[in-house]
Amino acid sequence: MKHLIKFFLALLFLSNMALGASLVAHGSGAGVNTFTISGLNTSAANLIVIEVSGFSGVTPTVSSSPANTWTPLTRRTDASSNSAQLFYCSSCAVSASQSFTLTGTGMFASMFVQAWSGGDTSPFDQQNQGAITFTSLQPGSVTPTVDNEIVVTGMVIDATNTLSINSSFTISDQLNNVGGVSKGGGMASIVQGAKAAVNPTWSWSTSANAIAVIATFKTTSPSGVIFKPFP
Repeated sequence: MKHLIKFFLALLFLSNMALGASLVAHGSGAGVNTFTISGLNTSAANLIVIEVSGFSGVTPTVSSSPANTWTPLTRRTDASSNSAQLFYCSSCAVSASQSFTLTGTGMFASMFVQAWSGGDTSPFDQQNQGAITFTSLQPGSVTPTVDNEIVVTGMVIDATNTLSINSSFTISDQLNNVGGVSKGGGMASIVQGAKAAVNPTWSWSTSANAIAVIATFKTTSPSGVIFKPFP
């Protein structure tokens, strides 16, 4: 009987543990001036990551409805007036039809959103950035400090191209560069198992100026859980 009780307690413990992070919503939008991405069902999310690709001469503002506090990571620019930057919120206010607004004038920007379930309450861990003029680009290596982290990368590109990425990352959204309207770009991610250094390669066909950024976020997924046999 004692063993049976311990068995059911173990099952109860497992049922209350996070079983892994999951991308629950994503979207993108673009414009010269202020624009909004509407209608994302983020109800199951507690971590939202945004990447902004745009003109380096303007510093736009990220906001959402319901409102959240957006933490900016390092903004990377290049000599060709491109910029790329990640933002995130944790323990976010969410809804079945959330909107995200990028505010500014003359931004020539694209914005990409990923909403995740399973994020830690203090999720941010590592970041890096890289820039190049060619047909491929790495954002720079990052090494998560714990297992099961979400790794997110985004990029800006100033020519029309179809993007691809390796290292088992999945592109959630990408937008082409539109002259006189917005910079192109994309956003991709992976949920790691065992922690390991990662530095994916974005690729495209026509030589262009580009910047890539990358960041890792801790999750509530169990790491290194050990079950001992019943005595």
